[in-house]
Amino acid sequence: PVIVVDSGGYREIQDQEAARGIPPIGVKLRTPDLAALATSMGANGVRTTSTSDLSDLVGAALSADGPTVIHFDIR
Repeated sequence: PVIVVDSGGYREIQDQEAARGIPPIGVKLRTPDLAALATSMGANGVRTTSTSDLSDLVGAALSADGPTVIHFDIR
């Protein structure tokens, strides 16, 4: 399993820019559907926004035939 934690950008840097009165520069990213991308490349792909799902998703990924990308969207 590969877990990708997705905050939609560089949130920590964005917060530091905001704290200093700097407009956001290069910190907001367009994230593709990573689960669909994994599937399109022959792997398994799942997406979740819940920490409570992670244990079950990792367990299923460990039992899967081939790699699994778990897209953990925390936006």
